[in-house]
Amino acid sequence: MRLVDFSIRATIGLSLYSMVTTVNCADVKRGQMLYENHCTQCHESRMHILARRTVSTMTDVRFQIDRWQQELRLNWDNEDINDVLGFLDTRYYQFKRQP
Repeated sequence: MRLVDFSIRATIGLSLYSMVTTVNCADVKRGQMLYENHCTQCHESRMHILARRTVSTMTDVRFQIDRWQQELRLNWDNEDINDVLGFLDTRYYQFKRQP
């Protein structure tokens, strides 16, 4: 049982580390361009202020980005999603990252 718990914790930890590392390497300018070209038709900056009530982690924001890019059939890959996530985090959310 302990081995399973350790395995689950290790997987979650590596996933979170990978996400933080990916966002740190995101092309924020490219993310801004993607966001402005595809998302601002429905989203305004005040929406992100209100969204802070419903999203509390980068994982939550990434989920929403992926959800809506699928809904709009944008066919974004992980790099596109991470770039938009990096832009939104830099501009609006500013989640704390571990060094």
